[in-house]
Amino acid sequence: MARVTVPDERWLEFRALAIRRKRSVTAYLGHLVQKELDRAGGSSGSEGCVN
Repeated sequence: MARVTVPDERWLEFRALAIRRKRSVTAYLGHLVQKELDRAGGSSGSEGCVN
């Protein structure tokens, strides 16, 4: 589960971007998290909890 704090207008922009890329918001957010972990040399995709 993820919780993000951003202004409503930014969240709406993010949702629109996910839709334009033909992904659910959940899938797109997961993709971005995994991409950042890969870039930083982090997790290899195993499930976990980050708060």
